[in-house]
Amino acid sequence: MLDGGRPGRIGAACWASPETSCGRQVQAHTSGMLQGSCCYRNSLASQHGVKAWMAFSRNIMRQCACWFPEEQQDKLAAVARWTAVLTPLLKMHCRWQTDVHIQLKDRLLPHELAYIVSVKHPPNMAATVLTQLVASANLPEMLQISVDKQIVQYIDSVAACERLQKQPIPVAYTRHTSRFLLWWLTGFPFAAWSSYGWVTPFVTAVVTFLLLGTENIGIQIEEPFEVLPIEAITAACISSVHEILERHHECEELLRR
Repeated sequence: MLDGGRPGRIGAACWASPETSCGRQVQAHTSGMLQGSCCYRNSLASQHGVKAWMAFSRNIMRQCACWFPEEQQDKLAAVARWTAVLTPLLKMHCRWQTDVHIQLKDRLLPHELAYIVSVKHPPNMAATVLTQLVASANLPEMLQISVDKQIVQYIDSVAACERLQKQPIPVAYTRHTSRFLLWWLTGFPFAAWSSYGWVTPFVTAVVTFLLLGTENIGIQIEEPFEVLPIEAITAACISSVHEILERHHECEELLRR
């Protein structure tokens, strides 16, 4: 060994030398494992579905509020009720919740609530009711197509969430990668000693913290509907729908001034 066989000096030289800087050494030791730990549990695609929740409810209500004629305001109110329950129904569907009648008792009329409780797939049937309401308004074909695109987006989000819900990462795969990470971290200090010397315990602690943190995040991402703030998203969508219904006439008066 160099420097009289003192690994501590080799470690110090490693930190000082630009050819073998600390950053490069850490990257060489951890990049492959970090990449595998991040990629094999990359379920963040679920957030695209959640982002869509924020869009379609507002777009359906905005378009219907502007295009429904004055003599069909009762149908517009029905559209608002059913649009407001789209996100709660999808949330309950993703979380396997069955208390639909409790959570929606203040959102729908009694006969509407009885209908949605009786069906097997509430999100699909709520979208079907909305489609029929829009069709019964006798809007021009292009306007109906525009609203229907938002309803299709909702159905696509339902399907994407169901894929995440019903096709989880196999338990054996999760266990194997967790065990592999544990063994890798156990051997890391021995492999890193020649590069870091007496600084190895500190480097090992930092690397362990980062990789185990990534592992924990991956475990949580496997159940996205329990981690993501769906309640806040749902409340925001409902609030937006009600505001558009109550204040869309103000926009018309604003344009007349």
